[in-house]
Amino acid sequence: MFVHLMLQMEARPVLIVGAGPVAARKAAALFAGGAEITLLAPSRAEELWRELPCRWLPQEYTADFPLAEYQLVVAATDNAALNAEIAARCAGLGLACNCASQPQLGTVVLPGVVQAGGFSAALFSGGRAPFLTKRLKRELAAWLAEYDEPTLEWLGELRRRIIEAGPSAKQELLAALGAVPLPRLKQKMQEIADTGGQYETEDIIYWLQREQAGAGSDGAGGQAD
Repeated sequence: MFVHLMLQMEARPVLIVGAGPVAARKAAALFAGGAEITLLAPSRAEELWRELPCRWLPQEYTADFPLAEYQLVVAATDNAALNAEIAARCAGLGLACNCASQPQLGTVVLPGVVQAGGFSAALFSGGRAPFLTKRLKRELAAWLAEYDEPTLEWLGELRRRIIEAGPSAKQELLAALGAVPLPRLKQKMQEIADTGGQYETEDIIYWLQREQAGAGSDGAGGQAD
């Protein structure tokens, strides 16, 4: 069973074995995360790789290739048996491996990633329904896009203020903040902006308490009923 993690890949050495479209797609995802990629393949299609800076070793994989130099190995050839062999060798060496043809043989999955608004999300079907994953990525991206960077930044500021204030009902208030519908959040953001962006933490706590009670918004800083 896979555990969902997010890894810091900046400047980490990654080996990609294979140079087809699947390998290029995985390389692009890792390159976007800052990984230092080495491509191991006897040939490659330049149209797939010209936008992906990497060190290319134009040779076949062999059983004595120094895998231990890398922190992640991606077995993405068009030969499922070879991918399985690479994955098994990585397991013996204690190396992280993504096996493109049979994900269950590896220890790492590179899921479909959605980056929209201020969020990053991943979807993985266990290799059973990648066609559905593509559709769900589009739908999730459209939904998350509404949570743009200014909104997420503002939510982060509210969270910081609530934690620093240390109210006894801190967890309940944070849960209430997460439950406020997006239109209400943006309405509150606009109310505060209209007052010049000045607001007290106590006002936000009071507003969230009223949201919990279903009483609605009072404006940026007022506490009148």
